[in-house]
Amino acid sequence: ARGGDVSGAQQTANAIVNDASAKNREDALAEVSIALADSGDIAAAEKTENLLPMDYDVSAVNAQLAVGQAQAGDVKSALATVDHLNEHDRRGWRFKIAAVNSIAKVQGRTGDVTGARAWINALGSSELEASALTGLAEGLIEGDSKKAQTVTRK
Repeated sequence: ARGGDVSGAQQTANAIVNDASAKNREDALAEVSIALADSGDIAAAEKTENLLPMDYDVSAVNAQLAVGQAQAGDVKSALATVDHLNEHDRRGWRFKIAAVNSIAKVQGRTGDVTGARAWINALGSSELEASALTGLAEGLIEGDSKKAQTVTRK
C-alpha cells in the first residue's frame, strides 16, 4: 500500500487466512488502513478500518487516521477520532498522546496557534497538554524554517 498499490494490498490482506491463534489478516488490514491514512486517502482508510472486527485494537489505526485528517485540514474530525482512543487502556493512551502531538504539529506548521491552543486548553490532562504544546512548538519551528528557506531562495 505504501508503494501505491492500495488495491493489491487490500486484496492480499483479504486473502490471508488466520489460524486459530493469529490475527494476520486483521494486522494486514490495519497496516493498509494506516498506509492509506499516511497517503491522505482518509475515506479509503476509514473504509478499510471498518473491515476490522469489533474486538480488534484499532488504537494505532485511529491515531494515524487522526493525523491524516489533520494533514488534510480537518482538525475537527482529527480531534473527534482522537477521542475514540481509550484513556484507560495503556496502549490507547500512548497513541492518544502521540496523536495530539502530531495534530498540534500540523497546526503549528500552518501557523494556526489560536486554533490549536483552543483545543489544547480543553484537553483536561497535563500529559496530553504537554504533548500537544510540544508538537505545536515543533510545528511552529518547522513552519518558520520553511518560510525562512522560501524567503532566502527569492
